[in-house]
Amino acid sequence: MSRVVSVEASVFSYATEDEKKVERALFNLIPEEVIKPSLRVERLSGHYRDPLLMIRGRVTDRGLAGEILRRLVEALPPIDRERLIQEIGDRVDEANNLYLRFDKQKAYHGRVLLSEADPIRLKFKFSSCKDHVSAIKSHIASIIEDLKD
Repeated sequence: MSRVVSVEASVFSYATEDEKKVERALFNLIPEEVIKPSLRVERLSGHYRDPLLMIRGRVTDRGLAGEILRRLVEALPPIDRERLIQEIGDRVDEANNLYLRFDKQKAYHGRVLLSEADPIRLKFKFSSCKDHVSAIKSHIASIIEDLKD
């Protein structure tokens, strides 16, 4: 069985956004006390030279990383849980990473929804195993199954 080893988070804060609100959206997905010590802010320029911030953080405690994944999957609406299971092959790479993107605006308001547009990106690193896609799918499915009990 594959286990979560770490989670990396990244999110853009655009010139029209309040950096603190973007951080709050991230903290609503990963508790502030867990991710804040590792947060780094990189100042970038957008396509039209507009100011842009990249906010990144990482959790390397296996127990915490696994609990973050569990909590997020549990918070997803049923339709997004089903979508996650269906798309697992597209969300896992050869290096045992699971990529999830969450709606930044909804996260700010405390809701957890998958989204591809202007997301908070989370990369969950899993321990190595032979059939990593199936193992990660089984891990996610077991979290969902536990919700039914």
